[in-house]
Amino acid sequence: MDKLSVFLAVPSAGTLKVLTKDQLVKVAEHYEFELEIPKVIKKDKLLRLVREHLAGREICSFDPVQIGRASCR
Repeated sequence: MDKLSVFLAVPSAGTLKVLTKDQLVKVAEHYEFELEIPKVIKKDKLLRLVREHLAGREICSFDPVQIGRASCR
């Protein structure tokens, strides 16, 4: 099972953090986030966008102080 499949099956902050940019885009597509992702974007910025949308949908809630910590359903 690849890391993307693992994240989609059991969302976790640790798994999200190690996904590639392409995999983060697939997470956004899977959850049908309404975002326009520029062709040129740094992974950190993309990760931040995906985390915001996951939190907004209550899929994961991230501790703003400790970036690696999250609570996912």
